[in-house]
Amino acid sequence: MVLEAGLIFLVLPFIILVVATLFVLWLFASIARGIARLVSPRRPEPVRTMTGSQFCPNPHCRTENPPHARFCRRCGQSLPMLMKVLPPAAA
Repeated sequence: MVLEAGLIFLVLPFIILVVATLFVLWLFASIARGIARLVSPRRPEPVRTMTGSQFCPNPHCRTENPPHARFCRRCGQSLPMLMKVLPPAAA
């Protein structure tokens, strides 16, 4: 009984130390990722390709969708609708 209580007092601080270390590492990685996003240049990406398919405007998704799709098939975000320009009617 005394051995079990002593073991708990030795193991519990070790577990707390490991969890705190993992949290600090996660926090530093999140901050570094946020700084990298702010510093990195944004490159414009095409909305449509030559085949007529369109890409999701969500920067985390960028899934290719069919040209007639109204919503992204992966994340569900609405896709921009491009209007077709008709030639003027002959008078």
